[in-house]
Amino acid sequence: MKLSLLLLAVALVGCSVRPDNTIKFPDRAYQYGVYGTVHVQYDVNKDGRIENIVVNDDEGFFTKQIVKDMKHWRLEKGHPMKAQKLTVAFERDRVRAKGGFLEN
Repeated sequence: MKLSLLLLAVALVGCSVRPDNTIKFPDRAYQYGVYGTVHVQYDVNKDGRIENIVVNDDEGFFTKQIVKDMKHWRLEKGHPMKAQKLTVAFERDRVRAKGGFLEN
């Protein structure tokens, strides 16, 4: 069974988040039964776009998907933030995120 996109959604006070701010479980990692937790650091620019994404992923299964998905995220304009930290857990039946402006 292929996992679909999961919503990563609890917004920081005053920060509106579009519902398509998601991270997909990479197909290749799922097929090989690779699960794990990765740490992400990123900046949010004044236009609400994510930039300078750095992923600590020793296995290399998750980095490409995280960067691809986060580049499409849009946050509220006018609230730039530096060095936001996010922990993403890729588990058998879901993707969970905690930190930064997200927590689920």
